[in-house]
Parts: sequence; structure tokens; C-alpha cells
Amino acid sequence: MRLTSITIAGFKGAEPVTYDLGPLTFVTGQNGQGKSRIREGIDFALGRDVSGVSAQGKELRAALAGAELDVTLTVLLDDGETQTVRRVRRLDKGTSK
Repeated sequence: MRLTSITIAGFKGAEPVTYDLGPLTFVTGQNGQGKSRIREGIDFALGRDVSGVSAQGKELRAALAGAELDVTLTVLLDDGETQTVRRVRRLDKGTSK
């Protein structure tokens, strides 16, 4: 099984982005360029706690209020099939739940 792409939209207030991943992918860059966002996006899609958003969606940074968080993972399985995992969380402005 191999992660082949990740699409992150509305996460931490950043513009939507898709990363196509090869068999071996390195993520490098200066501070504040979104490296941690990739890991946190994967964690969010898999239902884990991430900075600012709990697995139950009860916590949200004020900067994200009113946002729609949307992360899609595409995985190539060992048998050649492709599987997609997507998680979306919509929050109303002015709420933290």
C-alpha cells in the first residue's frame, strides 16, 4: 500500500493544494511553508487529533471558524486498486464546536 496523493483544502487557512507523491517523496522547505500541514492533513483524514481540530471536531482555532476542512488521500493498494479516503468538517462562523 502506498499513498499516491493528498489534497488539502481550507486547512489552517491555506489555499487548496494537491500533492502527487512518488514511491519515495521528501518534503523540504523553509519554516512556515506547509510541511507540517501535509502530516496534519493525513492525520485529520484518518480521524486523529491535529493541531486546532480534535478528532471529535470540538476544538477549532478561531482563524478557522467558518471554514470547511477537506482532506482527500489517494492510496494505491498492493493489488493495484486505488482507494480514496476523504474527511470533511464544516464549522459555522463564531462557533468552536
